Amino acid sequence: NVYVIDDEPKIRRGLVHFIAHEKPNWPQPKSAATAEKALQDPDFWETDLMFLDIQLPAMSGLELLSLIRDKGSRMQVVIISGYAEFSFAQQALRLQVFEYLLKPIDIEKVSLILNSVQNEALQKQREMRVKETVRQNLHKIREKYFASVLFGTESAEPEQCTRHLRELEMQDSPF
Repeated sequence: NVYVIDDEPKIRRGLVHFIAHEKPNWPQPKSAATAEKALQDPDFWETDLMFLDIQLPAMSGLELLSLIRDKGSRMQVVIISGYAEFSFAQQALRLQVFEYLLKPIDIEKVSLILNSVQNEALQKQREMRVKETVRQNLHKIREKYFASVLFGTESAEPEQCTRHLRELEMQDSPF
């Protein structure tokens, strides 16, 4: 889910149109002209990638970013700004932005960002599937480990056993 927050209608509509064209299989990007309008949108907290202008009326983009980080959101944020001031960039880095783009926006960089975020999401999905498979088979994995220790095919050294028990989520096991 992509959200574009910029008070300049031309930039906001242009980014939404480009993203929808570039990634037609993704949900339609959402947009808002102000941070307040975005916060009123129930879909806002489902955002995976946000393009955020720094200079917004009332609440600045950096204030919004600070708010969402304080609430624990890990959404990827791309700052879009007409200001190349180092202090803005520093603050954005502290708030863990994904990228910092200067206006006028280089559309090729936006394309690279979209692809990078998509690749990261696919990698996370793969990792989650592996974790789920391990979780579903943890009992069998534990049995196999214990059998290999009992039959001498696995080292019974205390340090290695401790490490394996930790990996198998059994560090408090009487084994």
